Amino acid sequence: MERTETQKEAERAALGAALLEPAQIIPYAISDGKITAAMFYEHRNQVIFAAMLELFAAGRPVDILTLSENLERAGKLKTAGGLDYLNALVDAVPAAAHGPYYLGLVRSEWMRRRLIELAGKVNVQVGTGEEPEKIALESAESFTGILGELAEKEKSPEEVMQTLYAGWRAVKAGEKPSGLETPFSKLNQLLGGGLRPGLYLVAGRPSQGKSVLEENIAAHVAKAGGWVGRVAIDMPVQMVWARMLCREAGISLPKLNSGFAGESQLAKLHDEIIPMVKGYPIAVKGDIFDVGAITSWARGMKAKHNMQLMTLDFIQNVQISHPAAAYWQECQKITHVSGVLKRLALELEIPILCVSQLTRDNERDDRPPRLADLRGSGSLEQDATVVIFVYRDEKAVKKMGYEEQKKKRPVNVDIQKQQNGETGVIQCWLHAHYFMFEECGEEGFGLDE
Repeated sequence: MERTETQKEAERAALGAALLEPAQIIPYAISDGKITAAMFYEHRNQVIFAAMLELFAAGRPVDILTLSENLERAGKLKTAGGLDYLNALVDAVPAAAHGPYYLGLVRSEWMRRRLIELAGKVNVQVGTGEEPEKIALESAESFTGILGELAEKEKSPEEVMQTLYAGWRAVKAGEKPSGLETPFSKLNQLLGGGLRPGLYLVAGRPSQGKSVLEENIAAHVAKAGGWVGRVAIDMPVQMVWARMLCREAGISLPKLNSGFAGESQLAKLHDEIIPMVKGYPIAVKGDIFDVGAITSWARGMKAKHNMQLMTLDFIQNVQISHPAAAYWQECQKITHVSGVLKRLALELEIPILCVSQLTRDNERDDRPPRLADLRGSGSLEQDATVVIFVYRDEKAVKKMGYEEQKKKRPVNVDIQKQQNGETGVIQCWLHAHYFMFEECGEEGFGLDE
């Protein structure tokens, strides 16, 4: 691919800026800008930038003299264009302050070349007669992988430990813990300050409230400013938004669907709630079912929006495009999916909150659910960082009248597994028509005689 003079000048200007103000430009390149030597098109520019990074990492000055000595000692000065080319770089930039701009051009052009290269490969694949679905999934993974190549390098053990210590110090000084807070104070306390990177399962039987808990947490994170990506496999996207509007407005969905909502309630939805909700940093994706497509979408959302939380409803409905998957048992499929999602959560450094189904065993045996009840469990229990069960408190239900049960249901939010913290049960009221959980006070359900 031919390069224009303007593009060549951008690379030279970026290097010139780094020579003029290395203390400002090089840290930008290796952190905020995430520029690597391989992103330069001309080989001599790659050699020069790599030498600059080497000098900077060693704590040595980065200037014409040290750079030329470094290159000559490595036998690369001639490859880098010689001393005359190094001197010309300084004259190629109008001002060192423009360095970040030119570095941005370098990165943009690198991405353009990678995209053209990948597009060419896809074009060849299409011509071979391969299955379109397979090509689409593989190419999606490759295209979003370009963004992954811009990710920061792995931190050293010392950097990790110092970051941990700084966080603990901040909490000690009164700052909020670093986890993503849920809307429930007792749940936050049990989780040690909220959700952290890992795979979270919210499991329950149908109509027990597992999806409502996922929705409540997702909405809370979004309202606090964290970008949330939701994969909705179990219900239409339209219904996801309908439930969100009803919860935010405090209006019953059955009342809206049956035409019994008041004019003031409809006006509130139109004038207040819809304008508010459309501003939430949240996206709902309802047309992806394959685990490969889900991971590709998640990587793209992390790169584009710095996604802080991903949710999925529900894990047993995720599909696999692997040729052998058609012969797998349900347990094998779920084991594969849970492993992929766990690795994705750690890669993106976000919590992934998945809704999960349970077998009927706990209902048949008339007992609360336990870890073995996870449907098609496979390695679900092992892969999950936290497992939360949601189920009705049958003892409390028996003490309530029918009309009272229609308004709210007593539900236990039961953490039965947590790798790095406590387990315990939190009593909540489920307002089913409004898709909303309410944490009980110290009195619990308050139904004791």
